[in-house]
Amino acid sequence: VGPCTADFALLCSVQTSIWMLSRTKDALCDAFSAGETARDSALAGISSGSLLPDFRASGFGLFAFSTDGTVIADSLLAETVGRRIDSHELSGHFFQSGLLDQFAWAVSHGGGFVPHFSTRLAKALNDKAKAEPLEVVTYIEGCPSGERLAVSFGRAPMPLVQHCTLSAFCSFHNAQSLLGHLVVEMLVAHLPG
Repeated sequence: VGPCTADFALLCSVQTSIWMLSRTKDALCDAFSAGETARDSALAGISSGSLLPDFRASGFGLFAFSTDGTVIADSLLAETVGRRIDSHELSGHFFQSGLLDQFAWAVSHGGGFVPHFSTRLAKALNDKAKAEPLEVVTYIEGCPSGERLAVSFGRAPMPLVQHCTLSAFCSFHNAQSLLGHLVVEMLVAHLPG
C-alpha cells in the first residue's frame, strides 16, 4: 500500500483533508479579513499550492469558494476559478439542488464532510478532456469573513484484491478499503436532507 491518494474513500483521505485545512485555515482566514492585498495574496497562495507543505499523499488540493458557490482559488485546477461549485460544468451535468445548503450546514456546525458529484477532482486525477464526474466527498470549513475552504476526495472504495487469504498482505489492503469506505459513509450520513 503506497501513499494516500485522493482517488478513494480511505481513512488517510479523511485524515489528509482535515490535516490540510488545519494547517492552513487560521492563516487564510486571518488574511481574508486583513484587507484586499492580504486576501489576494492568500488566494494566490492557495492557487499556487505554495501554502501546503509537502506530505505523503497525491491528488489532494485545497480550494476556496464564496458563500454563493463561486470558486475563488484552487490548487488543483486554475480553470475552476470564477465558476460555481454547483454548476453543471463542475458537477458533471448533474443538477445538485441543495448542495450549497449542505455546505452551509456543515460550515455552521464547525466543518464537515459533504458528498456530491464533481468533475474538478476527476480532471485533476485523469485526462482533463475526458473526465467523467466522480462521486466525491468534500471536507469543508468556513472563515468568519464567509469564505469556504475545502478539500475533496473520491467516495468510491479502493478496489478489493480478489482471492485473498487472511494471512496474505492483500488482506491488509482489503481491510483498509473496507474500513475507509465505512468511515466515510458514517461521516456523510448525518447530513440533513
